[in-house]
Amino acid sequence: MLASFFVNSLAGVILDVLLFQLLSQAGVAPLYCNLVSAGVALTTTYFLVSKHTFGAQRNLFDMTVFVAWYSFSIFMFSLGIDYCSRRFGLMPILCKIGSLPFSFAVNFVFSRLFLGRAVQCQKK
Repeated sequence: MLASFFVNSLAGVILDVLLFQLLSQAGVAPLYCNLVSAGVALTTTYFLVSKHTFGAQRNLFDMTVFVAWYSFSIFMFSLGIDYCSRRFGLMPILCKIGSLPFSFAVNFVFSRLFLGRAVQCQKK
């Protein structure tokens, strides 16, 4: 399941990092770069992970909770990326890439708990 989550999340991560770098090169602040790039990646990831990793049927409630969690997660990681970039004078993309393992772990745990619950409810 972890491998499937990784593979299905990879499309979102690639999109996220590429869009982040494009926005960053255009002079957009790291906080906003991450909010936009991660938001776009969130939509891609939801559709891939919910169906292909967890086999969950999609519904409005599950998508709303998923988007709410990831929005919170994205906002918190965006603040961290912005802080890292400003505090340590690092290129924003390095802070973004450095945040990915932590983001992946936190979001896998949430997705497993939440979408795993959704699958269990569907089986009953």
